[in-house]
Amino acid sequence: MFFLLIMLLAMNDSGGGEDIPNVSGITSIVSESEITTTPITEMTTAPKNEESEITSSSSSQMIYVMNDLTGKNFEIIQKSDNYKSLTFKPVYEYTDSVEKGLIFEQSIPKDENYEEGAEITVKVSLGSKYVTIPEYLSLSKKDYFALLNDAGIKYEEKELETDDANRFKKLKEVILDTGKEQLPLEIAQVKFFKNLVILKFKGIDNINDIEKYKGKSLYVTREHAVKLKKDEYFIADLIGMRAVTEEGEELGTIKDVLQTGANDVYIIKKDGEDELLVPAIKDCVKNVDIEGGVMTLHLLEGLRDINKK
Repeated sequence: MFFLLIMLLAMNDSGGGEDIPNVSGITSIVSESEITTTPITEMTTAPKNEESEITSSSSSQMIYVMNDLTGKNFEIIQKSDNYKSLTFKPVYEYTDSVEKGLIFEQSIPKDENYEEGAEITVKVSLGSKYVTIPEYLSLSKKDYFALLNDAGIKYEEKELETDDANRFKKLKEVILDTGKEQLPLEIAQVKFFKNLVILKFKGIDNINDIEKYKGKSLYVTREHAVKLKKDEYFIADLIGMRAVTEEGEELGTIKDVLQTGANDVYIIKKDGEDELLVPAIKDCVKNVDIEGGVMTLHLLEGLRDINKK
């Protein structure tokens, strides 16, 4: 063995002073009886796992091969040890074609090499932007609200007052005051849920299309209005009427009607004077002339003084 090494060194030294070749690509002696050589450029492939393929060289830099991430759950991928070499930058978008939470696009293509710590942008589905409102029949309010939450539907619980909820069974059309215009809506379906009336409008099939009008008022035309009983009036007919006393004194104009639950209260305003509040009771309201636009009132003793306080 000693003789063999001497001969190799002698051969390398021959050649008239030529430089000794760089031996960085040759491994050291692995045993007392043999010498092996391995080119530094040779790559060895680590066992492929189910998520990513990893290759390594004799240098310290790790090189990875990108897998196809589309169709996989982003949260699972992000937490997986197999992808610790990546820095994820998620972008969330609505899409009808991909289930919520799944990746549908990646910035590093499949089979492309990347280095450890590389940043990858992935588009993650938020699901469909539009959802179907779940059925509520036979459900309790608590269970129904749970369904809405599971579907990601925003809702607001609000009690609406109406003289007769059953009137909606025959009502065909309402007018929505959007704040900018009055929009006629055709009623396609009516459902009742405890003390609530739920309307489905024709041509509006998604809650997101109607949610922007939350808090707006619905009106009906006079032809669709309910029939009034004796001494009942539509508020719309009362607003703007002149209010006078039995003696003919001008009290002002009815500006609004407060609905207190016990009885309505008329708000009367006259230029330069404070508002006058008059209860809508028989002792005060003596006559209502809708066609003439005049309401005759009897002011109970002390009523003016109460309004001044």
